[in-house]
Amino acid sequence: MNHPSFIKASSFGGYITSWSVFDPLKKKYVEIFYQGRSLQRTGIPVLFPCWSTSGTTLRRHGFGRDFDWKTVKKTESSATFLLDSRKIMNEIQQEFPYDFRVRIVVTAKKNNLFYSMKVDNKGTDDMPISPAIHPYFYIKHEDKKFIKTIGIKGFSAHNFNWDNAPPDNDYSFRKKAEIFFPGRKIVIEDLTKPSVISYMVVWSQTKEMPDSDFICFEPLTALVGAIAEKKILVRPKETWEMKLKITTYF
Repeated sequence: MNHPSFIKASSFGGYITSWSVFDPLKKKYVEIFYQGRSLQRTGIPVLFPCWSTSGTTLRRHGFGRDFDWKTVKKTESSATFLLDSRKIMNEIQQEFPYDFRVRIVVTAKKNNLFYSMKVDNKGTDDMPISPAIHPYFYIKHEDKKFIKTIGIKGFSAHNFNWDNAPPDNDYSFRKKAEIFFPGRKIVIEDLTKPSVISYMVVWSQTKEMPDSDFICFEPLTALVGAIAEKKILVRPKETWEMKLKITTYF
């Protein structure tokens, strides 16, 4: 596949809103991510400093998606965003009283999307985190039952009533998952050394909801309550890193 791919991004929330990849069978570019009725249901939201509820006063899924990030670089195929705690400390002090800097770098190369996150602890105390990303992959609601996976142990699309009780489940994850959609395959890989992704959450909604033609495969570093339990600690003046790759095959 020699065609380049393209992304769009929003500095508000650090969202990757679009990823267009050339489909050689259709001989045109297609959108990989779901385009929701709101930004929150579009592309890849970043969940920082936590996924879901943290066991503390932090808001659900953290505050990263609720603030403007500094745009360091943005092109047709890349985006670099920076979130500095000192710029938003008044708003987050009661939730997360730490001095930090988060950098997201996303690059599209052909049929690959590379997503990295670096978290710098600029303070003097250990900083608990449990970040994640929340990709919304486009799929027609009626096709969800045909999804097959390798590397997400225990998940089977046939086990769910997609019209009334779609999944909202976490599964163990180790380095790589292959997800077979009708007409394409998505591969999600943890390139971090050592690996930092331990779980994959699968989530969708019923057809009655305003947004339903999507499914989320969410790579997680930790589960509910991880901040309170201090599952991941960034030591003072140290940096924590996550490197992911998403690949599309037709």
